[in-house]
Amino acid sequence: MRHSTRRQLFGLSLTFSTVFAAAGGTTAAAAFAGQASTPSSAMVATAMPGLRPGDRVSLDGVSVLVPRPGHGAWGASVKVAGSRVLGVQTGADGSVTVYRQGVLTGHGAGGSPGSVRAGAKPLSACSDAAYSLTGASWRTRVDWYFKTSSTPGEITQSDALSALRDAMRNLTQVNNDCGLKDTVSANSLYMGGTIRSANIGTGSTCSASDGMNVVDFGNLAATDLGYACWWTWGRSTTESDMRLNSTEYSWAVNLGGCVGKYSVEDVATHELGHTFGLKDLNENLHPALTMSLIMLPCQNAETTLGLGDVRGLKALY
Repeated sequence: MRHSTRRQLFGLSLTFSTVFAAAGGTTAAAAFAGQASTPSSAMVATAMPGLRPGDRVSLDGVSVLVPRPGHGAWGASVKVAGSRVLGVQTGADGSVTVYRQGVLTGHGAGGSPGSVRAGAKPLSACSDAAYSLTGASWRTRVDWYFKTSSTPGEITQSDALSALRDAMRNLTQVNNDCGLKDTVSANSLYMGGTIRSANIGTGSTCSASDGMNVVDFGNLAATDLGYACWWTWGRSTTESDMRLNSTEYSWAVNLGGCVGKYSVEDVATHELGHTFGLKDLNENLHPALTMSLIMLPCQNAETTLGLGDVRGLKALY
């Protein structure tokens, strides 16, 4: 059984679907619950009385389940025209807070708002120090699996795996062209193939946590290139899943002669950046950074981090 109610939030329609089943989520943070401030100045927090574990919250094309007390659930969709992030956190007392992406400005070093003078050209990747954080990060190594059988026909399984491993390394080893050293403690390890799918529905919805980090290709909402879900406890991320849309979009690993396809490594680096704690940045102000909003066909700009991307990771790890 389920029931649905509708409320207005931030002038938009927010749908809650209550599913009478175990929510099972393990995410975001008791640490944030009840605080007046948000995990990032680019997130808008709203207390939502009446929500309970198992309710589904859908907003801005992102959909997550309300987790059990003391936990949180987050989702991020990356679209051709931009990306959105949504978080839901349940306090130890059962209170529920919804975090929605607000104005995208980013943060400079030390957390000060990033800015660009009126009429000024955006900074280069190695000059732009902007970053924005969701508020949680991994405290353990990210052990992840790839559903190799989900690989679309236009690329090989080995090439897909290589691109996904490179995407992980771009973040954990801060791959950049700025001469910045790797002082980030984030770490990941590929554990092998799996027959299990990411806990992500075909309509771009986060399901309940199952304790396993899975990457796959599959069906998503038609507007989504990729979709990520992650779960946290306190300020610690405990699990993440990611899916790349192989139903509406075609994928490439080597971009030579590329036409109308999307780079696996490019999109995966941006989307996995969310699961490591980085949030989107305004495309007009920060187009050279990995966490800028827009994804283009045959593009690999996101595969090398910019100054702000690296500083954001350093702030977390």
